[in-house]
Amino acid sequence: MFTNSFAEFIPEIKSLKQISSVEKKSYLKSYLNSNLNSYLNSNLNSYLNSNLNSDNKIDDKKDKKPIYKSKAFAGFNIGTAIIESEVGFAVGAFAEFDADGIYFLPQTNYWKAGDQNNFEIAGVARKYIGNKDVIPYLDGGVGISFYSSDSTDFTKLSILIGGGVELTKISDTFLLLADAKYKLIVSSTEPINISSVILTLGLKFPFR
Repeated sequence: MFTNSFAEFIPEIKSLKQISSVEKKSYLKSYLNSNLNSYLNSNLNSYLNSNLNSDNKIDDKKDKKPIYKSKAFAGFNIGTAIIESEVGFAVGAFAEFDADGIYFLPQTNYWKAGDQNNFEIAGVARKYIGNKDVIPYLDGGVGISFYSSDSTDFTKLSILIGGGVELTKISDTFLLLADAKYKLIVSSTEPINISSVILTLGLKFPFR
């Protein structure tokens, strides 16, 4: 009965009708063992390959360098300018390069408040403090300011000091920064030594 029920589905078993019961059992045992081993080997290999690929992906993520550790960036910022008690807006663009732990930022900035406006080309040195999700930094640098107002215009040296924080977990493709700067345009003529405070938010993007 057992053999007859399987014979119509498994061609190899049709021939079992012509052999002894002992031989039938032996043949069936051999057939089942062979197919079971094949099934187990196939699924085991599939499972191992799947887990190896998963482990490789995890290792790739571990080896991937955080973007805040990149050696070069480009970015922009926008915010508020407070110049000699007048409030206006400020925009800027910058690049950033690692120089053995001290970053150098060539940049251009523009601000306007009331009848005063200034275009600045500057170089800033930046020092980051720590390696965390929120990274504080300190800035210091000099620039050339092209200042103008209703009463005067001139080109003078400017001094920049300030700092801010970088948020490194906002995205895998950019960093968010909040920045504050005190800027002094050095002038011996009227208006003498124009001071300003610039508060901005910015984005910067790594060069991979």
